[in-house]
Amino acid sequence: MKTFDIGKMGKKQPFSSQVGEKPKSTKQKVNEHEKELANKLGGKRQLNSGANKRHKGDIKLPEFLLDSKETGTNSIILTSTELMKIIREARGEKLIPGLVVTIHKMPNGMDTEWALIPLEIFAELIKGEEKC
Repeated sequence: MKTFDIGKMGKKQPFSSQVGEKPKSTKQKVNEHEKELANKLGGKRQLNSGANKRHKGDIKLPEFLLDSKETGTNSIILTSTELMKIIREARGEKLIPGLVVTIHKMPNGMDTEWALIPLEIFAELIKGEEKC
């Protein structure tokens, strides 16, 4: 049985595979998360995370263009400016705009990743499901 060390209480302990590894920058972590999301959704992560003029948005799917927003805290601020950006970019490519929000500090067992899409599109998806 492991002994309890009160001096280490509240401090993050590295996984054994991380010992000696260089810590990742926030940008590296964001890029990895976007790649994971793209793989999970069957899409493609945009080059430079949407900073390139020809590759807008963070993740491109056959029908959607998504931006990804994540936080290590328990809340996230979403502005109309951020929504307008993805709406403009998606319309420019004739795609549906969406936003994937990840809140890492959710209570255990709660979903940490959420997709936001226009209500009109959500209503169409629900109606399509009812027909099945």
